[in-house]
Amino acid sequence: MDAIASPVLRLSALPDRLVLVQPALDPLGGGAPPRPPVAVPEGIGAAARLAASPGALRWEAPAGGWWWEVRLEGGTVTASSGGPLPAPPLVWWWDQHHDHVSVLGRMPAPGRVRLPALVHVAGCGSLRLESEASAEVGVDARRRDGRWLRLDLPGGGGDGRERSYRLTACLVHPPVPAGLDPATAAGFRRGFLDGLHLNPRLGLLANNSASDPVPFVLHKPAEIAMVGYGAARCLQGADLSGGWTSAHDALDLLPSLLIAAGLAGDDDPAWAASRWDGIAAWVRALLALDRDGDGLIEYALSGDSGSWDGRARPANWWDTIGYGHIDGYSNALAYRALVLVAGLARRLGRDPAPYAQAAVRLQAAYLPALRAPSGLLAGWRSRDGALHDHQFVVVNAQAVAFGVVAGDHARALMRRLWQAFAEAGFRDFALGVPGNLRPIPRADYTHHEKRWGCGEREDGGDALGIYENGGATHCHALWLVQALRRTGLAAEADAVQAPLLASLAAGAFSGFDASGKSRDWKAWDGSCSGYEGFLADGYTAWLAPLDIQNPGRQAGVLPSADG
Repeated sequence: MDAIASPVLRLSALPDRLVLVQPALDPLGGGAPPRPPVAVPEGIGAAARLAASPGALRWEAPAGGWWWEVRLEGGTVTASSGGPLPAPPLVWWWDQHHDHVSVLGRMPAPGRVRLPALVHVAGCGSLRLESEASAEVGVDARRRDGRWLRLDLPGGGGDGRERSYRLTACLVHPPVPAGLDPATAAGFRRGFLDGLHLNPRLGLLANNSASDPVPFVLHKPAEIAMVGYGAARCLQGADLSGGWTSAHDALDLLPSLLIAAGLAGDDDPAWAASRWDGIAAWVRALLALDRDGDGLIEYALSGDSGSWDGRARPANWWDTIGYGHIDGYSNALAYRALVLVAGLARRLGRDPAPYAQAAVRLQAAYLPALRAPSGLLAGWRSRDGALHDHQFVVVNAQAVAFGVVAGDHARALMRRLWQAFAEAGFRDFALGVPGNLRPIPRADYTHHEKRWGCGEREDGGDALGIYENGGATHCHALWLVQALRRTGLAAEADAVQAPLLASLAAGAFSGFDASGKSRDWKAWDGSCSGYEGFLADGYTAWLAPLDIQNPGRQAGVLPSADG
C-alpha cells in the first residue's frame, strides 16, 4: 500500500483501486498516528493503476480515459480529476473499529452531503471539505457488516473540465479552558466535536455515524451547539422512534426534544419562531403525561418490581433498568425543558407563564415523590408506591445540575452522594461514572441476561459493574461535575473531572478490547462490557471544564474554528 504523509496527515492508497484507506490526521502537527492494516471489501472503488510520486498519489483508468491525483502539502489535501471520460468517485474508506468518523453538513437527501462540510475523526480533529465544482458528495456508513464509513468524491472529466476538492486539517472548539494539563488540552481541541455524529442514511444525529439515531438524547448534542439541524428535522416530521420498539414512547423523549429546541432557539430565535407551533405542541403533549395532575409526568408502565418480561421497554435512556411510573431521570429533564421553553417564550414575545408555572409545580412535587430514606433520590417510584433506590448517581446529579432540587436540599444530596461513592469503594473516575452504586436486583432489571447486567442472584450483586448495572461510562459524567460545582464541592468536582478528561483525551472510551466488547462501558476493574464501540452522547463530558450553566451557549464559548 502506497502512502504520502506530512506532520499533519497520512494518506494510504490501494494500488489497484481508487481508494484512500484509513486516512489519519493530527491538526496539531504531532504526526498523524499510524493505523493498522485495514481490509477493504471487494467491489469498493473503481479499478485503477496507482503511481506514487513525492507528495502525490495519481491513479489512471486501466485503459486510460480518466485520472485522479491527490496532493498533500502540510495540512491541506488537493484532490483533482479529469480526462476525456467521466472519472468515477474517489473513495475515502474508514474502518470504524479504528476511527469513528462523521461527515457533518446539510443533507439534501440520504447519503448526500452538501459542501462545504466537515469530516470529523473522533479524537483526532477535522478536515474542512470544500469544492468549487461540486455541491454534494456521497457518504455512507454501516455497522452490521463490518463497521465502516465511506466518503465518495464525485469525479470530473467527460466534459473537458477538471474537478477538484480541498480538504484542510482544522480544529473546532471553544477557547481552551484554563487549568487543563497539556495532554488534556490537546484532547479537548482534537475531540470537542466527538459528540456530533450524523447518520448519513437518515440525516439524523445518532449514537455514531453507523448506528441508531436516538431522539431522546438530542439534548446532549444541543449542548455542543449543533442541535438546530437535528431538532429541525424532528419538527419537520422525521421518525422520532429511534428504533424504540415499544408500545409507549420513552418518557424522556419529549423533554429531550424540548431541551434541544430551547437551546437551538437561544442561538437562533428566528429558527424557533418559525417552529413555535411545533414546540408548543410538544409541551402540550409533555404536560398530558401528568396523568394524575400532581405536576410530575408518569410513564405508562408501572415500574413495579417483577413486572418486567424481557420485552417491555422501561421509561428512559437506561433501557435495561426497570424505570417506570414516576421516573426521576425523565422528570429532571422535563423540569429543565420547561424552564428553557419559558425563557424562549419570553424572548419570542410569547406568554411564558404556562411553562414557568408547570416547572414550579413539577419542582414542588419532585423531591417529596422521590426522596428515599438513604438521603438520596430514588430512581423511580413505581405505581405500587415503592421507591427504587439503588444509589442512582445520574438521577441525583441531574436533579441538582438542572436545578429541580436546589439550595440546602441540593447540597445535602450531593454530600450524601459523594459519601456513597466512598462507601461503595468507587473512586477511579478515569473509568467514567457509574449509573448506580448498589446492584440492581433481578426484579428491577428488564433484560434478563448477565451480559447486559442482570444478575443471576436475586440481589443482582454478581452483575454489579456490568453494562448499565453500575458500569462506568462517560455518557452522563457531565451532570455529576456540574452538580458538584453547583453545590460548592469544587475539590470533589475536580477529582471527577481531571481523570475523566484525561481518559477522553487518551481515547479510552472508543473502540473495542481484546474480548470484542467496547470501551464505552467498563466494570470497576476496567474490563469492558459495551457493544457500540462509540457513544457520541458521552462526549458532552468535554463541556465539564467550561463550568457554565448552559455549556456552549453563552458569549465567548461558542465553537470557533482554528487550524
